[in-house]
Amino acid sequence: MTDIAPRLPGLSGWLGRLAFNLHIAGIVVIALLLLIPLSTVRDLINERSYRQHEVEAGIASEWGGVQTLVGPILKVPYRVKALPNQPERMSAAYYLPQTLDAQLSFTTEMRYRAVFEIPVYRAQGRLVGAFPPPSTLPVPPDATAMLWDQALLLMGVGDLTGIDSDPALKWLGQPVAFTPGSSVPAIPGMQAPLPTLSLTDTDPLPFSIDLTLRGTDRLQLVPVGATSSFTLTGDWPHPGFIGGALPAERDVTKTGFTAHWTLSYLARGFPQHWTEATEIPPANNQGYDSSYDNDRNGIAAAMSASSVGMTLIQPVDFYHVSERAAKFGFLFVAAMFGTVFVIELASGKRVHVVQYLLIGAALALFFCLLLALSEVIGFTPAYLVAAVMTTGLIGAYLGHIAQSLRKGAIGAGVLAGLYGYLYVLLQLEDMSLLAGALGLFASLAAFMWFTRKVDWFRLAPTAANELLGTGGKTEAPLPS
Repeated sequence: MTDIAPRLPGLSGWLGRLAFNLHIAGIVVIALLLLIPLSTVRDLINERSYRQHEVEAGIASEWGGVQTLVGPILKVPYRVKALPNQPERMSAAYYLPQTLDAQLSFTTEMRYRAVFEIPVYRAQGRLVGAFPPPSTLPVPPDATAMLWDQALLLMGVGDLTGIDSDPALKWLGQPVAFTPGSSVPAIPGMQAPLPTLSLTDTDPLPFSIDLTLRGTDRLQLVPVGATSSFTLTGDWPHPGFIGGALPAERDVTKTGFTAHWTLSYLARGFPQHWTEATEIPPANNQGYDSSYDNDRNGIAAAMSASSVGMTLIQPVDFYHVSERAAKFGFLFVAAMFGTVFVIELASGKRVHVVQYLLIGAALALFFCLLLALSEVIGFTPAYLVAAVMTTGLIGAYLGHIAQSLRKGAIGAGVLAGLYGYLYVLLQLEDMSLLAGALGLFASLAAFMWFTRKVDWFRLAPTAANELLGTGGKTEAPLPS
């Protein structure tokens, strides 16, 4: 049985074989050269993504950034025992609440700058709890006198720009005003001077704080109570729960969510009380230079690591999805070039390397169209429009090259299938690797199947046949 060996017109003898091999080499070179525009498109995606982050940072600086609530914290100054040949100095003890119950709710709105859309939120809530009685609070061993008349209540706020109105503090049932700034640089925020306390007081110290905040991206709370409960509700249907612990209860719907945390101080990395002397850098941070970053102490770092809350997740981050799509760009080029090559063999119509280059350029341009349109109309509509434009262009071009509407439709159908398959891959997330590997295997198997009868050594007449006068023999083409 004789293998079917298509012969491209215009090739003969050793010169024909050389020309055909150069033709294949040219196709490979063109495919490799297309890595340059594909890489440029990925750089463009990263640049636009970085620009979006810049816009988000600009809006956050005006509206309010990430909000992390730390506190309240009771700070009590004290005099330190004098050492020989050293004067008496001051220090401070810090105490955390016995109980803390935080109830926060927020509504979101969108802020626009050029083509960029950034979600922001406005949160309202109340923090209620109580500190242990002063008589039960441990006195630092190096203290000679506790200055209860100079006690302060500290409240850390992630970004003071986002404070919408003055927080309302009630201490022992009486209103107390906050003042801006914090005497603890590691916990920026505000503080309130408290009425004189006494070490002999045996009653708990209740408090409540009502506050309204504006913020961007995240809203978090540090569970400073020995027992802390935190309930957060919002109208954002795509929350991401972050921090040291996930909520014990949550309910996410199309119109918003409710989440509830119940946390014990045993599950966090900082104590219920400490002094300035214990505010030290983390012990496992080798080579830590305290003079370089004196404000970042172990307590503040542990509080940050123990915070819980949510982040506003964009349902479709088209920069991330576009970047993932662009990673498949070269595979698109290889698959489409293979399809064009099979059409070239089947039709007997030679496709010039310049035409391969134009087809590859159209494939690369798809990802640029996808990015540009996504910023205006969203990812899914942009993907559909860009895919239809590219498929129509390449299908019509192939039909003209092969002088066959049927073969042009075949090429367009293959490309449409590739775009549909890529869209499925982008939606699968965790299973995309498996689906992609199976797809590549199927593509290779299809190419091998459709070229199984090709005798690659007989694509052009041999020099011996030409010497024997049989160089004009025509081989049967691949079935179309």
